[in-house]
Amino acid sequence: AVLDQARNGLQQFIRAALTSNRCRVPPLVVHVDDYLGPQQDSLLGDMSYNTAMLQLAKWYDTFAISYGEVVRDIAWLLGDSTFSNKKDVHFSNWAHQTIAWSFGFASLEL
Repeated sequence: AVLDQARNGLQQFIRAALTSNRCRVPPLVVHVDDYLGPQQDSLLGDMSYNTAMLQLAKWYDTFAISYGEVVRDIAWLLGDSTFSNKKDVHFSNWAHQTIAWSFGFASLEL
């Protein structure tokens, strides 16, 4: 249910964005997911938005960047708190810098 809700909301956004420009070249749709978690009771709840975002980005050929995908193994598996704070989703400047670097690196793949 959480995955379907995320997918439906994101798909409505993508369709609206892609049809908003009357030019021949469609607009560049960029999704930036800066959520690492954990704010849900289950891992599947945390991963639903990210999963839907990545699936739809592939389907509609849009641009998707996930901060969580970059640092999840470091933060959760290794327990490094440099990039995350398990008590609050608003964390240090390291996270913001990593998001900026992720965006820049992903832009090279366009």
